[in-house]
Amino acid sequence: GKIQQKYKQPLTELHKNLNSAQRELVQMMVGVESIPTIRNKHQQITELQQEMGELHLTSMLEIRQILTPKQRQQFAQIMKSH
Repeated sequence: GKIQQKYKQPLTELHKNLNSAQRELVQMMVGVESIPTIRNKHQQITELQQEMGELHLTSMLEIRQILTPKQRQQFAQIMKSH
């Protein structure tokens, strides 16, 4: 739907950033990076995950606004199966 379209781009972007941050963290773990540097990278990953979660929730709440009670029931089923 239109709402999903609106969030697709930012979510895709966040996902890309998250993936590359996670790859960097793995590289750091095998490399010679200092502990503070690794902790910072980990913090960045945590924040990106949180941001994704927030954005995901926001999009779901927006979808929920336009649903009838019956559709909300179906929506809940879909969410449970994910």
